[in-house]
Amino acid sequence: MFFQHFSYLIAWVVLQFMSTLACAQLLFFSENYPPYNFEDNQEIKGIAVDLLKEMHHQMGLPDPKIRIEPWARSYYNAQNIENAVVFSTTRTDEREQLFKWVGPIIDNEIVFLARKDRNIVVPDRYSLRNFRIAAVRLDIGEDVINRFQIHQHQTEIVTFPEQAARMLAFNRVDLWVYSLPPARYIQKVYGLNAEDFEVVFSYGSAGFLYYAFNLNVNDDVIIEYQQTLDSLVSDVGSEGETKYQQILKRYGAEIEDY
Repeated sequence: MFFQHFSYLIAWVVLQFMSTLACAQLLFFSENYPPYNFEDNQEIKGIAVDLLKEMHHQMGLPDPKIRIEPWARSYYNAQNIENAVVFSTTRTDEREQLFKWVGPIIDNEIVFLARKDRNIVVPDRYSLRNFRIAAVRLDIGEDVINRFQIHQHQTEIVTFPEQAARMLAFNRVDLWVYSLPPARYIQKVYGLNAEDFEVVFSYGSAGFLYYAFNLNVNDDVIIEYQQTLDSLVSDVGSEGETKYQQILKRYGAEIEDY
């Protein structure tokens, strides 16, 4: 009986070690999507980044290996590299079967921005077809304009969101479809006055942001990350707040600006 229990213990230890090893070998891909994930003075940070680092701390893992790439490349890598993860990724019906999911991180409101001096009015989604619109390749904004059946010749699909911000600023497009907090942050970073732009149409919530894992990542790894994230969201510490609330507050001033 002793040897049987000992064998079970050894097997459990081995499984735990293998799970920890699998977690440590994950490669995380992201983009500049502030305040959720972005690079600032060679430091990668943001709500989703800090959450991920805290998950690794709770799991006894080293800091995650994160690479900032153009969104289309990060999205491609997560589907084609077996130990890859992409974030922050809006979870939609179209993407559901492409990844394994851990989250949610936060809700994602998608809007159409215009220059105020253009006095553009968009009374309904069908009116969007009258304008030239910028979107980031494979971003949820591109999904939205596809859902609205806006013709390709009316869209400018770019690699980086700052390209779209500049195109809007210099009247090369009429509208820019993107998540509102990142759009405002990018405008500020590139010296644009947010007061010169306005939301002329809101798609509303496109879904929640998640960590999207390659389909080959072991389910035990997904469960471990999900359980750890759940505890960060629900467990109240001695300060009277959850770790999740503390991280949101860390970036709260930026979010309130938008």
